[in-house]
Amino acid sequence: MNAKLRTMLLLTGLTALTSLVAPVAYADQPNLLVVSDDADQETVPRNNRIFNRVITALGEEMNVQGWTVVDEVGAGLDITAQGKVRRGLPELIDIARAIRRPPIDAVVVFQIYASAKQSLNSDIYRPEARISGRVVNVRTSQMLGAFEVVERDLPVLPLGCYKDRECVLEQMGDHTRVLARDLGAALATKLANFRPGNPGQIGGPGPLPGPGAGAIVHAPADGCNGFPQAFTVILDGFNNQELTKAEEYMAAFKCFDHMRPVQVRASVSEYWYETQTDAARLNHSLRVMLDHMGLPGQISIAGNVVKVVKIGTR
Repeated sequence: MNAKLRTMLLLTGLTALTSLVAPVAYADQPNLLVVSDDADQETVPRNNRIFNRVITALGEEMNVQGWTVVDEVGAGLDITAQGKVRRGLPELIDIARAIRRPPIDAVVVFQIYASAKQSLNSDIYRPEARISGRVVNVRTSQMLGAFEVVERDLPVLPLGCYKDRECVLEQMGDHTRVLARDLGAALATKLANFRPGNPGQIGGPGPLPGPGAGAIVHAPADGCNGFPQAFTVILDGFNNQELTKAEEYMAAFKCFDHMRPVQVRASVSEYWYETQTDAARLNHSLRVMLDHMGLPGQISIAGNVVKVVKIGTR
């Protein structure tokens, strides 16, 4: 078989594979966990009434904007101590990665700064508030968006309020709750319009370069505007010819964006695989791939690690 005919047959097979995989509908909506990085001693801590009003308003705003917001306390009830304060981003991401039901795709991390300063000319106290937030992909650590809301022209505190803790908490809580809704709306907009970078489209499917020699990219097909996902895909037991064909199939999957070989050995190969689809659709695509290649195999998924094991037969 000459090279031209082989290429035509391969492309025909890849097109058929894509048509089989594409119609299967799965949810691309990511699960978001709203958390506070209050490690900075200047931020409002988790056990503060202002914090409770902010996290509720921020989560609800993103919820009404159409995003799936997972309750932090409920999801982490069995895996981490509750009520801890002064937690930093490393701990928050570690907790998010450990939550499996439901799996968390991104964390919405916010910080609250609130204060009241006395006027130089009178006994008037002027409150100020700032809430900064960012969205981080739990699996790739990629920042998907950031925003900050600041209000320095808030109404002054009522006379004597600065001496009354209850008054201060209620006044500042009213102001920060509104700012939290503004922040939630801004971050929801950023997420809705986020598009992963893509250097371009390759001329056709082909074998990947060796580890460290670069990456293969493929422009996502129309309709692939889902949340960016990254997986570690391990191919176990594939010979060289099967490995080459598997790489070509994986690059032809619908919504594929980018992959890079991490480790390639005689029997086991590992890839960093980026796509705009979810684990369910990737699992389906890999099952179809094994069927088209005529290989018996098993697929297992744990978190973002997908392992495809070819079952050897005589």
